[in-house]
Amino acid sequence: MSQARLFDMGDSNLLRLQLSESHWGPSPSVRAALDRERERLHLYPDPSAHILRQSISAFHGVAAEQVLIGNGSDEVLLLLALAYLAKRRIVAVTPGFPGYAISSRLAGAQVEIVQQTELGVGLDDIMTRPRADAAFICHPNNPTGGIVSKSALAAFVAQMDRDRTLAIVDEAYAEFAGADFASAIPFVREGSEIAVLRTFSKAYGLAALRVGYIIAPRAVIAAMEQVRASLPFSVNHLAQVAAHAALSDQAHLGHVQSLTAQSREEFCARLAAMNVPFLRSDTNFVAVGPLPDAGRLTVELERRHGILVRHLKSFGLPNFIRISMPMPDALPRVVNAISLCLAASLNREAV
Repeated sequence: MSQARLFDMGDSNLLRLQLSESHWGPSPSVRAALDRERERLHLYPDPSAHILRQSISAFHGVAAEQVLIGNGSDEVLLLLALAYLAKRRIVAVTPGFPGYAISSRLAGAQVEIVQQTELGVGLDDIMTRPRADAAFICHPNNPTGGIVSKSALAAFVAQMDRDRTLAIVDEAYAEFAGADFASAIPFVREGSEIAVLRTFSKAYGLAALRVGYIIAPRAVIAAMEQVRASLPFSVNHLAQVAAHAALSDQAHLGHVQSLTAQSREEFCARLAAMNVPFLRSDTNFVAVGPLPDAGRLTVELERRHGILVRHLKSFGLPNFIRISMPMPDALPRVVNAISLCLAASLNREAV
């Protein structure tokens, strides 16, 4: 698949389910706020994102000095790596988001990737390894969609504190998780050595504007601020305004959460009815597999049905694909395409 087609937003027949985007879009308040700012496009943005920073700190009950905002979680992750992880020993799990290792190695860190013994989040796999300077977990996990209990998360944080290991918890999909989800942000408030990443790209529907943030101890944020001084305007004004408006409309977020959960439940029920294996998810995507040829299925879904999905080879799950939850009217198209492609695969094997 070419990069041009991957990001071809003008093709109305192409169903983009490969990047975990929210197809319900942002709050109407976001659109209204952006309309009001059209006359300010000639002005530089606030490099500190003061208004957004204050609203995030108030929303999560932390000090503004414990918050840093970046051009998506990717920039926040890179700033953290450059500021705090250089020449240190880092541990992360696979299956998992590959960006942790990429940014850490770019900063000169020594990275150990640990295989998950059970597909989920991988806390136990990290806790049984020798001490590291920092440990990454993704919660809910990308790409498995799994979560852990509050007690399991508390035990993990306690061990990281004893080991003086910076626990870095990526909560990009936290808003999609249900009532059983336990965020790591309260541990920051309690003084643990922990950093939590969040984003407006997923449930808040602002992927095009790129706004992410981190909540961490003041010393970590101060070190990151020094690195970011070379890119003072990385978060543009419209992105700051949109994120502030999105955070202020929790009713819309609740609507998105409910519709996403309904779509996910219906999708999984249809997969189960077809005896197609999948992993239980607490996010806006489902990892489908194990499959006999996930790579070929990815290609066939795009070529024959115009549906883009993510082959999870780079995430450590070569026999799986990841599918973002579509709008309800597109669900039958997706399920039917999967059924046809898998049937064609079985016919090829039978020849």
